[in-house]
Order: sequence, then C-alpha cells, then structure tokens
Amino acid sequence: MPTATDAWVVGHNGTILFSSDAGATWSRQNSGVTSTLRAVWFVDSKKGWAVGDNGVILFTKNGGATWKSQPSLVTDNLYAVQFVSSYNGWAVGDAFTLLRTTDGGESWQSVSGVLNIDLRGIAFKDKQHGYFVGAQGTILHTYNGALSVSTEVTGTQTNFRDASINSQDTWAVGAQGQLLLKTQDSGWQKQESPVATDLNSIRFLDDKRGWMIGAGGVLLGTKDGGTSWSSEAQGSYPDLHAIAAFSDKAAIIVGANGTIVRMEGVYE
Repeated sequence: MPTATDAWVVGHNGTILFSSDAGATWSRQNSGVTSTLRAVWFVDSKKGWAVGDNGVILFTKNGGATWKSQPSLVTDNLYAVQFVSSYNGWAVGDAFTLLRTTDGGESWQSVSGVLNIDLRGIAFKDKQHGYFVGAQGTILHTYNGALSVSTEVTGTQTNFRDASINSQDTWAVGAQGQLLLKTQDSGWQKQESPVATDLNSIRFLDDKRGWMIGAGGVLLGTKDGGTSWSSEAQGSYPDLHAIAAFSDKAAIIVGANGTIVRMEGVYE
C-alpha cells in the first residue's frame, strides 16, 4: 500500500521492499522473519503492517526502518490487512480467520464465525462499515467494525479473492473471471467479465477509473466506473496478485517471480 511517493511490497521468505520514488527503484528492508508475507498496508509514511503465513503480523512506526512482531494469537496463514486509522484495522486468512484491532495492533481479537471457509480480501469504507470476501461465494458484511458479521447472498460458489469500494458501490472479484457489484439500491449482481481466468485484485482510483488484475498477466482497466473493461497488457506479465494506487495517475502492481509493474499516466 503506497503513500504519495513511498511504496512497500512483500513476498516470500519475509521479503519487504521499499521505494521512495513511486516504484522507480527499490531497496530491501529487514523484516526479521522467514515466513511468506502476503499483504502490507500503511496509513501514512511511517506506520504500517504486514501479514503472512503462520499468523505473522509485523508493525513499523518508522517507515520500515525496523519491524516488530505483533501477537496475532493464530497460526493460520493471513492474506489481507487493512487499516482505516492508526488504531482500527483488520486481517483475514485461512479457516475463517478474522482479526480486528482497535489499538494499532497491540492486541488482536478473533471474530467468531460458524463458517469454516478461507477469507482472502477486505474492503472498508470507514471504521464501522466493511466487507470480507472468501471461498465458496462468501461475502461478509459488518456495520460495527467487525464486532459481528453477517453473510450476504451472492448466488455463486466462486472463490472470491478481493473487494474494493468505489464511492457508494462495492466490487468483488474471484476465480474464473467472477465479477460482482453491489450498489446502494441493489444486492450483489453478477457483471459481465471480459475474461474467464482468475481475477485476483481490483482497485478504483475514483468513481470512474480502476483496474482488475489476475492470472496469466490479465490487466484490465475501466474509465466508466466498471460499465466496460478493456485489456491494458494481457499476456505481457506472469500471474498478477495485487494492485495499489499512489494517486489518480500512478499505481503499483505485483505478481509472480518478483514482478513489480509501475503504472503511470493511466486514464489522465
């Protein structure tokens, strides 16, 4: 998750890379762990969290100069983390692992659930309202910061990988090109997808402009709020896993084999 010019990416063997020039150059930071790290989130240029396998949660308060472990109290792999402030955050992972913190990660509490399914993505609008997505068509909604969650009807058994909130609309993507949209006026509705390959991540820059990425180097863009999607560079890259935007003109995409793609001047 980048700031205006700073960006961090994570990966295998505890890898954390940092860029201070919007992804033009990268340097390694010492994570202090060997577990695979799967997601990272910064709330500003100093405070950030990284999560990964075996329940690992790392925190930095100095832009990654040093990282320290936080007690997750779980051993399941964690796949996503998001904070809406320096205090309020969530992490999700295998076997319905859903963690929340209200003190910046000094302590994490598990949110109990009856579903033994893997969770993969998080999308929060504010500290109260958000979504968690995962396997078997699961989308969970919370109105109270994940003190409790409710299961939403999606009409599919597709494994979802990620979600994104675009103004008042919420999007979810997953296996076999699955693309769902929920507006203020409707439940989850299946949208026409231009691909049948797995979609791994979706992000919007504003109400109109956004990207979806996925297996086989799929990279799709929209300029009309998701009404239509066009290929930006399909087949030019290996599997793409995650995307984060710096501003309305730049984004970083990461993928297999150490792939880092720097997008500039898109949809100006």
